Amino acid sequence: MGLFALENEQEIETVIEGFKGNAEEQFVQIAIEAGIFFQSHAKTSKTYHDKSGNLKASTGFKVGKNGVPVFGNVGAGEGGTAATALADELLAANNDGVVLIGVAGMWYGVKVEQVHGKKVISQSVPLAEKKLIKLLKQLQNENTD
Repeated sequence: MGLFALENEQEIETVIEGFKGNAEEQFVQIAIEAGIFFQSHAKTSKTYHDKSGNLKASTGFKVGKNGVPVFGNVGAGEGGTAATALADELLAANNDGVVLIGVAGMWYGVKVEQVHGKKVISQSVPLAEKKLIKLLKQLQNENTD
């Protein structure tokens, strides 16, 4: 980016908003990448036997910006419907900035983990958080070079 003159306050605000918009889009892309990682890890490291397929289908994620879903990936059927409803509810409640929601939308997912000691998504949450931090640090390094 070269040097340029800004003639008035409106031009300055336009440039700032452009940078802000670009940063938010980068955050959205990073959240999507971390969400894909979360979902993939959760589905490949699960330790439960899913008879109906609903619990696995309900394992997914959504990314929202200011409470509005912008990207998501959940399965189909009853599991996907449950995951979508839960993720949308959580996005609406967390409506400031870019948010990543990882879910197992079936109501019995918690029971499978807590009562039966099986892995549904809890094993994937800390790894997805680490992935998110790593991606944000990479973005920071790219922008400071």
